[in-house]
Order: sequence, then structure tokens, then C-alpha cells
Amino acid sequence: MTDVGIIIGALAGGALIKALEPLKRYNLTSQKVKNRYTVSAAINVLSLHRFWEHAKELIDAKITSVYRSPEVNALVGGVKTSDHTKGLAVDFVARGDKLKAVRVLRAEVEAGRMGPVRQFIWESYKNVLHLGYYPNGKTGKVEYLEQYATGKNKPLGVA
Repeated sequence: MTDVGIIIGALAGGALIKALEPLKRYNLTSQKVKNRYTVSAAINVLSLHRFWEHAKELIDAKITSVYRSPEVNALVGGVKTSDHTKGLAVDFVARGDKLKAVRVLRAEVEAGRMGPVRQFIWESYKNVLHLGYYPNGKTGKVEYLEQYATGKNKPLGVA
């Protein structure tokens, strides 16, 4: 079968629609503003969502924020440089033991099973776990922080 035939067959079988489904699933917002993806943010979400699903199941968590357009980000009080505006961040709220969730997710990050993580932030005052990612093709050191109040961070001491 030619490449065109494979593409037509995939489209007919709904493979493209299924492949793009994460864009709808991770376009979470309670705001009344359209949360329109940029092309680069959509690509980031599509390339990283498998790690988020793995984490969600592993720590029994709800995903509360992924992509936020700059407009939505401003409405929720996010910083202008937020990785969420690039499709490079995810926030979780664990349903069970919060410290256990932090430990388990950190171990997964340290083992390299969560993708190219740039930031691991436990917002302890809100019980939110935030993972920020390097852009596609980049890697580096992971910054581990505890945010214990709005804008107040310290190195993450939970091991």
C-alpha cells in the first residue's frame, strides 16, 4: 500500500481523530474564554500526554491544569512565563496520601520515566503537584521545589 493509501485508511478508520483526542482532554478550563492552542503547544501536549496519564494512574490523581492560553493563564493568576502556556506543564491533585504521591512521582521523575521534566514543584499549601517540561529535544537537570505559599519556594525536602 502506498503512503497515501495508508493515510487515507487511517483517516477512514478514525486514527487521526483518536490521535488528536488528547488536545480536547487536556484543554481544561473553567474560564469563559476560548482556550485556543498554538501549533507548538498542541505538539507539546501530544508528545507529553502519555507521561501525564502514567502519573495520574500511578499516584491516583486528578489532572487539574495542562494547557492554558495566555488569556486563560492571566485569568487564573498564572505567571506570564508559565510552561502551561506552551503545553509544557501539568498539575495534579492526588486523591490519597499526598506525601506518598510526592515520593512516588519524584521517584518516577528521577528514574527518567516521566519524560524530559524540568521542574517538579509540590505546592504543599494547595496539595498540587506540578511538572514542567523541557521543550522537545531538550533535556537537563530537574529543579525540585516545594512552594509553601504563593510565590514562596524552597528546595523540596521530601525524599
